[in-house]
Amino acid sequence: MTDRRVVLHPDPEAILAPIRAVGMVALIGIDGDLGTTKSSFADHLTQALGLPPAVHLDDSFAGDGSWHDPVRIARMLAERRGCGGPVVVEGVCLLESVPRSDLALLLCLHAPWEPGVSRLGSTQQRVAAYLREQRPEEVSDLVLDVVVANGTATYTRRV
Repeated sequence: MTDRRVVLHPDPEAILAPIRAVGMVALIGIDGDLGTTKSSFADHLTQALGLPPAVHLDDSFAGDGSWHDPVRIARMLAERRGCGGPVVVEGVCLLESVPRSDLALLLCLHAPWEPGVSRLGSTQQRVAAYLREQRPEEVSDLVLDVVVANGTATYTRRV
């Protein structure tokens, strides 16, 4: 788990209730741009709800130049499903690795920086193309705006 403090604002239940409602065998996805604190949020969420540890797509990078290793992702998801309860999977470009139809709930984290601002060169360009093509904010069940300041990530449900 990251050391970042997490705050669900202004009403934590407005964020947690839809997640609690998904059922015991559900797959919950968290998508968003680079640097939107998806890992911190996923770790906080699984701890707060007593779920198995989240599957982080960062742990599945393929060494062959492709984005994520689908075999490794399938293995990680199967391991977590064996723990019982809903499984949270998070990562940039999530919908390239996990079909939207497989997700009982999709959350998208959005940070206030300007789209297209170069932060990580070619990686950011690839992610920007994914965000334009897959439109995770538009196909998500829940969009959370994220503000990070002084080591604290504050998540606000967009209405």
